[in-house]
Amino acid sequence: MKLTPAQLEALTSRCTDKLGDHAAMQLPADYGYPDSLALCVIDAVQSTGIKYANVLKVTKNYRNYRLECSRFCGLEVKPQARLDV
Repeated sequence: MKLTPAQLEALTSRCTDKLGDHAAMQLPADYGYPDSLALCVIDAVQSTGIKYANVLKVTKNYRNYRLECSRFCGLEVKPQARLDV
């Protein structure tokens, strides 16, 4: 389905009215996983569950697992990779 410019403008306007201006959205500095596609996928899949606390638990466990694996293999990892929250 192809939208006309008028339809696209109406859709954009309606979304902005309902959701607010995305340019004004402020996210925390530590939001997301810019350095890890695996964590992005884990977060997306786990977020379909009931409690977001479970997502944090799974991502923390994955980060700690990867940190231990990298130490075992002698790889260098970022110091902030380990989460003990």
